[in-house]
Amino acid sequence: MTSGAEFRSFLRELVLFAGREVTHARKDLNVTTKGPVDLVTEVDLRIEEILVESLRQRFPDWSVFSEEGSARDVVEGKDCWYVDPLDGTTNFVHGHPFHAISIGGWRKGTPVAGVVYAPALDELFLATRGEGASLENPRKRRKPHPLRLRPCDELKTALLATGFPYRRDSTCRMNLRCVAEALTTAQGVRRGGSAALDLCYLAAGRLDGFWEATLKPWDVAAGALIAQEAGARVSDYRGENDFLWGGRIAAAGPALHPQLLGMLRDAHQEPERWPLGEPHLGPVPLHPSSSQEDHAHGERGGRS
Repeated sequence: MTSGAEFRSFLRELVLFAGREVTHARKDLNVTTKGPVDLVTEVDLRIEEILVESLRQRFPDWSVFSEEGSARDVVEGKDCWYVDPLDGTTNFVHGHPFHAISIGGWRKGTPVAGVVYAPALDELFLATRGEGASLENPRKRRKPHPLRLRPCDELKTALLATGFPYRRDSTCRMNLRCVAEALTTAQGVRRGGSAALDLCYLAAGRLDGFWEATLKPWDVAAGALIAQEAGARVSDYRGENDFLWGGRIAAAGPALHPQLLGMLRDAHQEPERWPLGEPHLGPVPLHPSSSQEDHAHGERGGRS
């Protein structure tokens, strides 16, 4: 039986090696598409090859399930690694630093180890079940420090995050309703482009809640454990535990989580109403007058 310390040591060294490969490969990208807006690079494929081969050598009795398809040998009841070689590929292609390598280990339906490494940000998030979550800045040689959620008991003081599917269908439009609910209820909403990092940012107290639909197991397998070990409750939209394969995840602190689920439930129950008020049906001028701008900003006076 592998100990938590052994998990941590192996995963840390593996993602640091893979992270160096990501950093060096940024100079010469060959980008293809899996869909109209879903990108994949040679870096994704190369990093996945490194991760899958290393995991299989170190854990020959485990299954491996990876995003780009080099490993899809999930067996029911068997321990499994879920691998995302580059979560946030679109960010990576555009030079946006919010992208990460994510590896989550699950045993009998329970997460036991997870690592998320953002090489461009020099942030390595790591957790093992029952032993807490930590954040390290390896290049700056800053030692790991434990993570805990930011105390937040009400949506009106919460900073939330979400993401949108590559498929521009009814699920995407439904999430716009959820965002509209959040904009009328929470303090602010962010969209980073990496579910793995969003969950880690929740663990680090930089976000207070996160939700997203149409995710795959490799997107959340590691980040969910890191958030849980920092004190978060992680579930699907119904409050149940089917978030790994169910495609929908909602995460927040224990006090905030029921409110987050309520917000999502409200958006789904009345998808045709306008949470931000009735839509403006007339033409919108390109250059509104000062009085119109003042009215639009109201008391808020800026962006959230």
